[in-house]
Parts: sequence; structure tokens; C-alpha cells
Amino acid sequence: MRRQLMLLILSFISAMLISQSVNAGAFKSGFTFMQKCSSAKAQDWGICLGYVQGVADSLENLKQWGVELNQGYACFPERIKGEELRDAIVIYMADNPETLSYSAAGTSIKALVAAYPCDNE
Repeated sequence: MRRQLMLLILSFISAMLISQSVNAGAFKSGFTFMQKCSSAKAQDWGICLGYVQGVADSLENLKQWGVELNQGYACFPERIKGEELRDAIVIYMADNPETLSYSAAGTSIKALVAAYPCDNE
């Protein structure tokens, strides 16, 4: 489990450092993300929620570490659920279908920052 989390964090950071277009360094596309998160299969749903939580946790860690992000940070409510984070990302991607060809990590960050902006920035 710890190894998977580290791989997710490294993938997330790699996706942020490269172009938003899908290429060999991107973890998943928005299209693949939407397929998993829209699936009726419990395994796909679990993968979706795990991915969303990993992105949110990484985003929170980057904020705590003081890593500058061009798009800003997300400030999550204290007791937010994974399903709420997932819904924010799915809605953002549905409203911005051009993002489906981009990295799911980068688009997820943008979606979460838009849905949960920090008031003091």
C-alpha cells in the first residue's frame, strides 16, 4: 500500500512537471479517469476513489510543503468525502470536455482548486 501511494505521488508530481497533453509520462487521461469513475464495477469505483484521494492528498501535501503551484491550492473542508471530491472533478471534466485528452492528475488539480478555492490567496 505504501509503495502504491509513493508511486501515485511520484506520478502526480511528474504529471505536473510535464505538459498537460497525454504522453508517455502522464499517469492517466481524463477520458480514462471518467471511464473508471462512471463504471458500475466496484473495482473501477475503488480505483477512481483511490486516485481522487491520492490527488487530493498530494495537493494538500504540496501546499503544506510550500511548493508553488501556478493554479493555486485547494482548501478542503475538514470532513470532506472522497465521493464529493470525485463529483467535483467529474463535473469539471464534463463542463470542460477538452480536458479529457489531458492528464487526469493535472485536470483533477484544476478541478479541485476551482471547487475548493482558498479564501486567503
